[in-house]
Amino acid sequence: MGVAKGNDLAGTRYYGRGNFSKAQEYFENIIVLSPKTKIPVAIIANAYKMLLGIPFSTVNAEGAIEKANNAVKLFQQVNDTLSLAKTINLLGGIYWNHGKLEIASEKLFQALKLREKPGYSIGVAHAYNNIGPIYDTQGKQNEALDMYYKALSKYQNYEMICVLVGHQTVLLSSSKNRKDLLKVSTCF
Repeated sequence: MGVAKGNDLAGTRYYGRGNFSKAQEYFENIIVLSPKTKIPVAIIANAYKMLLGIPFSTVNAEGAIEKANNAVKLFQQVNDTLSLAKTINLLGGIYWNHGKLEIASEKLFQALKLREKPGYSIGVAHAYNNIGPIYDTQGKQNEALDMYYKALSKYQNYEMICVLVGHQTVLLSSSKNRKDLLKVSTCF
């Protein structure tokens, strides 16, 4: 288990720094070791989840989808709802980036439902914020704005959030008056 945990920590650190090839080595090592040693299922599931982000970042959708599905099965096995929701959310992003909006929307709403269960407010806000661009891409600006308003209402501890509406960057800032909510701005 110590070697697996070390690989997990090192892979996560390299991934965070954008060194995907080095991160991939560490996460693949966990997968290779898993049949030979007793590695907690949560570490194996996390390795698959992190590996799905690597091809996603390098435009290999099929590889990312395969890794996502492996991670989903394992997170279901260990009953890790939060990691399951995050993985399904990433899967929705992959489908969205490849123009499969119906599947993307289905996955993002599935992630939203999972995030609502434990009362994970910030995760629910992120989910609403991720669903908004799907509607925007489909030309459904009212539905997109509704998602962004819902996200904003959940971002209780944040003063602002940047979103894409009609191919414009819009700043939603905390305000009790909904009419004053939108201000076109550049978001960083």
